[in-house]
Amino acid sequence: ITVRSSFLKVDPEHDYQPQLYTGDRMERFGYFVTVRAGYDPQYGLVESARNRFANRHNIWQESHVRGANGAFVECTEDAQCGGGRGSLCDMDYARTRLSRTGACTIPFRDRTVRQIPYFLSTNFPADLEVDAQHLAEEWNSAFVETVASAREQECLANGGDAASCVGARTLPDGDKVFVLCHSPVIAGDSPSCGPAGTTADIGDLRYSMIGWVSDPHRSSPLGYGPSAADPETGEIIIPANRKITKTL
Repeated sequence: ITVRSSFLKVDPEHDYQPQLYTGDRMERFGYFVTVRAGYDPQYGLVESARNRFANRHNIWQESHVRGANGAFVECTEDAQCGGGRGSLCDMDYARTRLSRTGACTIPFRDRTVRQIPYFLSTNFPADLEVDAQHLAEEWNSAFVETVASAREQECLANGGDAASCVGARTLPDGDKVFVLCHSPVIAGDSPSCGPAGTTADIGDLRYSMIGWVSDPHRSSPLGYGPSAADPETGEIIIPANRKITKTL
């Protein structure tokens, strides 16, 4: 039996907007969640202070406003963020830090999209790459609509009309969010895949992957999961997505 452990160094400058996911939301649409225990100095761990954060991809380069010193602009209520374009006080960010101070968000229309690269495993069959590309296009379509809707709805909620807000759906960085990469990376792959020759190995926390598992199994599942997520925020670091090909 071979066990591989993978560790990823925390980048102190990394930015992500967490999403608190309550029970009523879970009844409408399910997510895998990261659970943060709540603590009371008099009673210890208490259920009422427990927080659950949705596991989801980070599709933005930056989500919070930074001041001149590079630190996030702190807040405790939306009015402190202002601007009239949709900047809000992100108190979910405060909850991940067990703090009472949140951070002002960057309006969706002013954010830059972060592409999500998925790598084919090194043993992925060449004759199935067309199917993998079709899969990537379907996922990209969902992410593109997410970005477009977030920007348009924000515009409408902050005084814009339908005619003026429709342009928010078609900002140039929003047409390619989910990209497929070869492993090793080849010429023609998205720049988000890294330089040509970059190889992604199964289990490496730096790479999301569509893997091909051809070893026989007595009862093969449809895939492996759930994802590896940031234990404080719920941000997906690497999803679990593997193809199973053989059963005994």
